[in-house]
Amino acid sequence: MEKIVLRNASRLDIGIVAGVFTRARATLTFLPELHTQEEDRVFVREVLFKTCRIRLAFLDKRACGFIAVENGWIRQMHVDPGHFGKGVGTALIRDAQSCNHQLELWCFQNNKRARQLYERFGFAGVEFTDGAGNEEKTPDVRYVWQRG
Repeated sequence: MEKIVLRNASRLDIGIVAGVFTRARATLTFLPELHTQEEDRVFVREVLFKTCRIRLAFLDKRACGFIAVENGWIRQMHVDPGHFGKGVGTALIRDAQSCNHQLELWCFQNNKRARQLYERFGFAGVEFTDGAGNEEKTPDVRYVWQRG
């Protein structure tokens, strides 16, 4: 199996992160399409890169996923669809857990693949909503993980 390499993202990686974000979100067919690719890029540049520590994952020197963490919150984590099931999400979660004592995140209830990953790494669902509070108006769940 190929080795997954992680590194901090720089502003030169905005296009890479935005591309992974758009392609990964497109696989979440239960979500309404609310934004264009260009709007995704603006979100990545103006929100994620300004507020989060972003770690990029590479397989065979190709970017295949990222995680954006801000003050103990996983704001976004996405794996490029061509790399599902290759350990990329596992590497990103382990990396985030290694440098945080507690992590929280929101996940759509219908995102079964992501929920299974989070639960496998000790995240517990602590709040379930009907989606009224998120932009997509789609039911979600807040997960919390604590070291030890």
